[in-house]
Amino acid sequence: MTQNRLNVDYKVQKNPDIKIVLDSNIFLSYLWLTKEEFETFIRVIKSHKNNIIFTQQTIDELYRNLPNHFENNKDNNLGKQVNIKPIQYKFLCPDEKEIVKKAIVLTKENEKLHTSVYYQNNSSLKAFLKNELTQFTVIPRTDEIVDKALKRKYIGNPPMSDKKTVGDEIIWESLINWIKSDIVIVTKDNGFIKNKEFLANEFNRTTNFKLIDICDELDLTTALQNINGSENDNSMRKLKEIENQEKKMLSEQTYESIDFLSPLYNSDVLNKFRKTLKNNLQKCTTPVLRELADALKKVQTDYIQQQIEMIQTITKPISDSSKLLLNPIKSTKNENQKDEG
Repeated sequence: MTQNRLNVDYKVQKNPDIKIVLDSNIFLSYLWLTKEEFETFIRVIKSHKNNIIFTQQTIDELYRNLPNHFENNKDNNLGKQVNIKPIQYKFLCPDEKEIVKKAIVLTKENEKLHTSVYYQNNSSLKAFLKNELTQFTVIPRTDEIVDKALKRKYIGNPPMSDKKTVGDEIIWESLINWIKSDIVIVTKDNGFIKNKEFLANEFNRTTNFKLIDICDELDLTTALQNINGSENDNSMRKLKEIENQEKKMLSEQTYESIDFLSPLYNSDVLNKFRKTLKNNLQKCTTPVLRELADALKKVQTDYIQQQIEMIQTITKPISDSSKLLLNPIKSTKNENQKDEG
């Protein structure tokens, strides 16, 4: 068995006749990767055209979501790693300000670059749908399937779409009414993932075949390993590396919010801001920004040490005076001994 990023065990059963069902969200997720990574993904898809199948509902969802996908998802995918207000900025020391200014500029440049790559990948996906889709099996959406999907929604059986649509229900009814082989579904849709046991039982009961597994979108290679020899392909190895890299990044890339409800002159709040800013930079995907995070860490360490030394310098005379006040008799006795000597 292999495990996904959620540590869920996946089954691998070698069978050249297994069909791999892809949801639309896997294509949309790969649009945000580099041009080379997206091309690797498409190459793997094309090399398994005899085993990968789509539903007409899935294709329609892709065409429907593509025009607005960038605007609807850019904040989550491009990130807001360096986002501070002028009033926050003024409380940083000079060296910190310089690093933050560089980070802001680089973040904007990074966003422009990723935006350009996204639209290149978007065009490549449209070309794939237009020119390559005819080589794949696409299950048609019939009136009978739509009626069964509506009935399914009324009954309340999973997978359940939102209240206004029956998209997931149509996809599932397409599968159980058309496919005559074991299948693996690749999706990030919780309607499928959280109801795996129910769906597996229904699929087996209805078709006499098995729903082998429902895999996360970053485990496409695991799903394809159910087909003989597919894991030995060079593109598959590259795609596996991409998946592992994305899993690692997702596990690390949880940006902390910077809360400034408290007064900024409060040293605890300011130190929290410094720490959060450094941590967010360290989690950036761009190496140059991560280097700035290291520089920021050093500057902050030096600055805090300077503050500690300054406080110690100020408080030392007070401390000496306190000792004198606390031990006046002992001090006077020592002075008298010096005089006698």
